[in-house]
Order: sequence, then C-alpha cells, then structure tokens
Amino acid sequence: MAARKITGSAVCAALALGILTGCSSTDSETARQDGTSAALADPQSEEALKQAAHTLNVLAAQRNYTNAWAYYTKRCQDKIGSLEAYKSFMDLWLEDRHPQYDRDGVSVRITGTSAQVVTVDKDPAAPAHTDDPRTWTFTDNHWLFDNC
Repeated sequence: MAARKITGSAVCAALALGILTGCSSTDSETARQDGTSAALADPQSEEALKQAAHTLNVLAAQRNYTNAWAYYTKRCQDKIGSLEAYKSFMDLWLEDRHPQYDRDGVSVRITGTSAQVVTVDKDPAAPAHTDDPRTWTFTDNHWLFDNC
C-alpha cells in the first residue's frame, strides 16, 4: 500500500525517468562514463544538456539515487516529496529492468532556458513512453530535470 502512495506522488518522477535521464555544477557533472572529463565552456550549451541528461540516466540506472536527485529542480523535488520517496519510486520503476542508455542517443531542443530532451533506453522491458520528450530547465548555471 505504501508503494502505491509513493507511486502516486511520484508520477512526475516516472516521466522523469522514462527518461531515466547529480551533482553540482562541477567537473564531476561532466565526467563521462569512461572516466574522462569534458570541460564544457558553455554550461547552457546543447552539449552540456546532453551530458547532464545522460549522467542522470546513468546515475538512476545504477541506483545512485542521491546523486541523481541533485539533477532535479527544486520544484520537482518538492512535488516528489523527499529523497526517500524518490528512492522508493525508483526501486519500483527499475524492478525487472536493465536500462541501456547510449550517450549518443540523446537529442535536445533548447528554447531559451527550457529544453526538451529525448533519451533512448534500449532495454526491451522499458515502457514505450520512455522515449517521450522530457523537460529540462537551465537554472543556477546548469541544466536540471524539470519534467514533473
């Protein structure tokens, strides 16, 4: 029963992670999966957004929820309720799933400080809506997931 409450309050997070698409705006945010670092000259660039989306996907898929949570806007965090609610939802969301994200499978459309991001999850168990566009917002000099 508690899982249903969490799922209801975290529907937005679901979209976020159909996604599955954190850290602060440091070089760790731009660390690539292969361990290299990509210093981004323009934190509002398409490349910075693609990197943030991919990083969120990877963190969530690895169940690194504390760092993934930092990629959510304050508005989404408030709507979800707490890191614990997010963790519970994500455990349910990822049950029997094996997300497969490719950094090159991220496409973005930026309009000012808002963007639509599409990431492709090649996991056969991924719901169809995981390929839907997700909203991201540029705030405090970095891109944050705002699809709640």
